[in-house]
Amino acid sequence: MAVAGHPEFYTRFGFRPILDFGVQHCFDGMPDDVFFLRGLQTTFPDHFENGRLVYSNAFGRQDRFA
Repeated sequence: MAVAGHPEFYTRFGFRPILDFGVQHCFDGMPDDVFFLRGLQTTFPDHFENGRLVYSNAFGRQDRFA
């Protein structure tokens, strides 16, 4: 599960920064430290090779790597 928000809030629920997993978000101009991941299953990868977090188009343009 991916979320965006304040670090002090989401880390309380087991979310970790996307950078811990080797993942980058696609929103140009937004800081990396507001995006978090949390596995919903007991097994969840520790790292994603060249991982990119992409939200639905309803959240706006995501052209950071365009």
